[in-house]
Amino acid sequence: MIRKQEIFEKWGIKENPFHSFPPKNEKIRNDVFTGRYRELGTLIDYSKESIGVYLYGISGSGKTMLCRELKASLKAKEESEKLKLVYCSYNPEYGFMKSLLSGAAESLNEKLGELVKTILRGNVITIETVKKAGITGGLFEFFKAQIEASKTESMTFQISNSFLWLAELLKDYKKIVFIIEDMEKVTIKEETSHINMMLRDLYIEFNSGFLITGYEPSKDFGLNFDVITISKGIKELTKREYMQMCKQYLNSVREKKINSCHPFEENLLEWLAEKFSKLFFTPRLFNLACFYILEEAAKEGINKIEMDLGKDYLFDNFIELFSSLKQNDIDELRKLINKSNW
Repeated sequence: MIRKQEIFEKWGIKENPFHSFPPKNEKIRNDVFTGRYRELGTLIDYSKESIGVYLYGISGSGKTMLCRELKASLKAKEESEKLKLVYCSYNPEYGFMKSLLSGAAESLNEKLGELVKTILRGNVITIETVKKAGITGGLFEFFKAQIEASKTESMTFQISNSFLWLAELLKDYKKIVFIIEDMEKVTIKEETSHINMMLRDLYIEFNSGFLITGYEPSKDFGLNFDVITISKGIKELTKREYMQMCKQYLNSVREKKINSCHPFEENLLEWLAEKFSKLFFTPRLFNLACFYILEEAAKEGINKIEMDLGKDYLFDNFIELFSSLKQNDIDELRKLINKSNW
């Protein structure tokens, strides 16, 4: 039996580089980032002003990748411009302000982030816990005062005023940029109203800029935040950009970079990229399609993946390909497929 790893090595790659989510490694993510440099530049320009931007698109359309590239770009400016970037995903279990608080703590330092998450989970902390986390100075005094105010030697889930905690964590910064992902998870009308109020307060208190991501506003879903001045959909990738993305992912697991889509045959990649760009499929689905084709070819010990074989591999995994989608996204994509001849 042919070992899959042996085939990878024969192809000149260390592993299958295609995954459904953006690479966690910042360098690799930067290397495979494709086709949205203008959008990234625009978002960097927006971050210089105290404005709110709502970036929308279905799951897997590239919002997280773009947000993480923005985060990496702004990180270099934090010290020189007295700027603090707060990055978080909306967590329905925490609610809006506690999600922001968790992100703010983590943006300051990892140990503080873990400490705040400990409190948010309802676990007990003591003054000794705070000391062990390396919290010092005014922030230590703030934690100490909160614990002492509970009139016990420990404190459980006492973050009743998240705004107060957030203000304490971020008080030394002239400007805050909040990147808040996954706001499509907000489904309760009362929560939306509450978030509107919180965003207004944050805007006034911190001279804040916002980048918020979620689904496209519609009659069924919409967040009409008062502080949002720009609402835009994420750009679809072109055929050329999909092809380039595939090559960059393959290069991320090669010893030496080359301008080739090997082991994919060029006409297979062209067909795949054309279908995905014309049907407005997402980069995540494209990555998963490449993943399944590569896996099947490696199992069978194929030297080069030709057009017909690649199509067979893709259609064999079609159900699994779309099982990663949420129902809202499946409904939208089904409309597109029905209009096509695929």
